[in-house]
Amino acid sequence: MLRVLVLIDVLIDVLIDVLIVRLIDSVTAVQFAQ
Repeated sequence: MLRVLVLIDVLIDVLIDVLIVRLIDSVTAVQFAQ
């Protein structure tokens, strides 16, 4: 059970990191487009 919780925690961390990176990429892309 504990391993599953740790795995979920890691997956959530990775998902958040990916979302932040995509957000930054889209923001910089918009700035370059203007």
